[in-house]
Parts: sequence; structure tokens; C-alpha cells
Amino acid sequence: MDSSNIKNKQDKIISRRQFLKNAGLITGGAAITSLAMASGCSNDDITSTPPATTPGTTAPKPTPPGSTTPQPTAPTPTAPPGNDDFVYVPPTSNPEMVAIPGCVSKVAADRKYSYEHVWVKLLDNNLAVLGITDKMQLLIGFTGSLDSIFLLDPGTEVVVDRFLANLEGNKMNADIYAPLSGTIVQTNFELKTRSLQMVSEPYLSGWLYVIEYDKPEELDNLISAEKYAQLNANPDYD
Repeated sequence: MDSSNIKNKQDKIISRRQFLKNAGLITGGAAITSLAMASGCSNDDITSTPPATTPGTTAPKPTPPGSTTPQPTAPTPTAPPGNDDFVYVPPTSNPEMVAIPGCVSKVAADRKYSYEHVWVKLLDNNLAVLGITDKMQLLIGFTGSLDSIFLLDPGTEVVVDRFLANLEGNKMNADIYAPLSGTIVQTNFELKTRSLQMVSEPYLSGWLYVIEYDKPEELDNLISAEKYAQLNANPDYD
């Protein structure tokens, strides 16, 4: 095979991470329409509550559990000084929500977002709560089985754009990437037994971590709820 054919094949290869990052950031074509439907977007009447997710027929084949999950960074001995006793208690009702045009999923207006579907709620003392968006759990087809979530321990140092968690659904197995660098102060281990909270309450009790971020300049790489909704709108929705 000549070098030009090899290059053409390489150009067509897309990583699972890039697939997730591009979900909703690209437009046009039947493949994107299928992707929009798989992530809770359609041209039908939009409701405020996402329907139960069912396995897709055109979605990527799930990866076997543990086959690609990176090993977590070794935890540091203690959480950062000043925040080691912090305990996050999520609110009991959603904040103002922003609709994603053409989709059943919505985003909370009181936080920022990464391009890879992770929300960041800023607190005092350089603390931030992290979780996945409603659109992300629909993309994964999250089912909430006991072996479908891998979380890091408190004290673990995380680096922006590096491994943060792993979730397995009936559509794909996906690594979640850190939107900020810092140290984990609190991990929501309750998700180990009540992980469907990420489906029913992704912006409330479905949070993943509280971290103390140490590079405030990385906040500039995050986007607003309105921008996230715009980027992830159904391309076929008028």
C-alpha cells in the first residue's frame, strides 16, 4: 500500500476522546443526526425531563470494563491546608436551567463548562465542584450498574486534560478528563451505590468531586452555559 493511502486511513481515525469532544460541536450529515438522537436530541417536541436512555443501534461499540482506564495518580497524604475539613452539601433544587436547542437535555446556568462535557461550579477558597453534564450521561447511555463508575480518592492530584474518572454505559465506555488542575478534596463515593443520581440529578446530587484548583488561569479555558448549549444544539433543529 502506498504512503498516500496509509495517510488517508490515518486521517479517518478518531479517538474516543475526540469523538466525545466533538459531539455537538460538528454539524451536518446522517451520522451527526444519529449522534444527536443518541445524546437526547431530535426534531420532535422537546420536554423538560430526559426520557430513559435505550441502547443505540449505530453508537460506538462499548469498550470492555478496565481495558483502557488509566491507573489513577498516587494520592498525596492529605488534602490541601485550609480545606481538609470541607464537606460539600449539594442544593436540593436545580438552579436556572438553559435549554439546549433541539434536545431534551439542559445545562445549569450557574456554572462553567469544559468542551468535553464536564461542569465546574466555583465555590470560595479556590474550591470547585465537578460533574458531568446531562448531555454527557446521555451520550454514554449511563445505566448506573455498580461496576460502571471509577472515581479517584481524595488527596489525588489531577491535571487539566488528564484522567479524572471512567464511566461505562450501554453506548460506550468513556474516560472523563479534568477541566482544571488541583487536588481532590472530596469524592462523591455515594455514587458507587446510587450512581443513577448522575442521570436523574446531574447538576445536584450527581456531582463527582470537589477539588482545590491551583491554576486559576485555567478557568479562562472554560465556557458559559449559554455557549455550551449553543455548541451542543441539534444541527437539524430550526
